[in-house]
Amino acid sequence: MRPELVVLGGSWGGIEAAAALLRRVESPSAVPILLVLHRHRSSDGTLLERAMALRSGHAVREVGDKDRLEPGRVHLAPADYHVLVDQGGVCLSTDGPVNYSRPSLDLAFESAAVEHGENLVVVLLTGTGKDGAAGIAAVKGRGGRTLVQDPQDATRPEMPLAALATGQVDLCAPVGELGAHLQELLADDPR
Repeated sequence: MRPELVVLGGSWGGIEAAAALLRRVESPSAVPILLVLHRHRSSDGTLLERAMALRSGHAVREVGDKDRLEPGRVHLAPADYHVLVDQGGVCLSTDGPVNYSRPSLDLAFESAAVEHGENLVVVLLTGTGKDGAAGIAAVKGRGGRTLVQDPQDATRPEMPLAALATGQVDLCAPVGELGAHLQELLADDPR
């Protein structure tokens, strides 16, 4: 069955990895895609929107508080805000960093798992630290699908390694293969 939402998360090297993955996914996407990247709090969202759109071939827009998540678009988490999936949209929070990060991949994955359960796919990409690992476990615990970039393919392997250590990963592969697999999931006949 086709998922209702895809959440991608990454840190160091995540822009390039996300763009490479998204190039393998048909545009416009059949379901909403939320992209959560660790980035500096003064990062220019408009510039990143344009860069991701050019590199990925998808329409990209930074989300605001209470925005709806709609098919056909990559929704970009803003710098220095946690993004929580809630009732078909997102809520933004300035609560303290989680795993030294805001936005936190764990919070994004966990909140998406509560809302979408088995109808969720999350993809954890390259990065340092362990952000995303607890979120991967939460998604798997609610029946969602969990994909992780192969640490050998990652610019920084720490986040993928932390996720793999949970034992809750459905597929670990290079980013190109993850993109092809995601396209297969999105192309499934929803009947």
